[in-house]
Amino acid sequence: MDRLPVELLKRIFLFIDQLSDLIRTSLVCQQWRSLIVDDEHFLNKWFHLSLKFSQQSPRSHLTTNDGDRRQGLILNPDRSLFLPNLQSSECYLLQLMDLFDPDDNEYFFEQQYPSLLFNGSHSFSLWFFLPHQGELAIQIGTASILDLHHCSHDGHDGHRWRTGNSGKIIMDDRWIHIVIGISESQSFYRIWLNGQDFKTFNLHYTYNKHTNRICSTSAITLTCKRFERSIQSPIYARIADLVAFKRCLSTIEIRAIYEQQKCISQVQVGTFMRNERERKQNSISS
Repeated sequence: MDRLPVELLKRIFLFIDQLSDLIRTSLVCQQWRSLIVDDEHFLNKWFHLSLKFSQQSPRSHLTTNDGDRRQGLILNPDRSLFLPNLQSSECYLLQLMDLFDPDDNEYFFEQQYPSLLFNGSHSFSLWFFLPHQGELAIQIGTASILDLHHCSHDGHDGHRWRTGNSGKIIMDDRWIHIVIGISESQSFYRIWLNGQDFKTFNLHYTYNKHTNRICSTSAITLTCKRFERSIQSPIYARIADLVAFKRCLSTIEIRAIYEQQKCISQVQVGTFMRNERERKQNSISS
């Protein structure tokens, strides 16, 4: 192996599909470490190639429970409503269901994928902006994965969000980065919010609490509803850069996406890892 040219070694390393395996490979010797972990540009290239080979394109989009598939959803709307670094991605506005109007439609956004995606390791990454008037539910297949509910004013930090299953909370009226993933060895989805491992949810089969329709078994479904009356109508949540992968994103990759605030095709994992090393070295020296 010592006689192999450096460029050939790097080409071989590019075929490794998981960042954790790539980092373990770098522990073989100092030379391999210098070619992998210490090479910012190589890591950036590896990340984009890995995403290219593992990204799964959706089969179709559905947007409401009736025959009008465009109702309640605006595709590629005014880009000024979205973060500058997300404006090159697929962007949607999803209307919130009004629970106070019995005649209101059941709005949802559903993205269907080939069923083979759900037979092995897979993950979803998206950016989401939910107004303080709303609540969000995410479902994968028939499994209810995440419910973000409104929480009352706490007296000093303003309105907050929490999940229906725990007291953990995040600020509302800001962009949230959400990653949901499962590996072949797991029986539950893991969830990351804003780069942090949020909670593990055991798989349980249920109907979405926000809608009466049965969701597709090979789709990710987002629904939003208002929790209070408002004179503003309609109210829209925002969805950007929803991407599916045939592998689990690692914690380092997830943190890089959140920290760089970019659509995933523009994220530089190698640059993130270099900055993290420099930050740790500076904290030790100080």
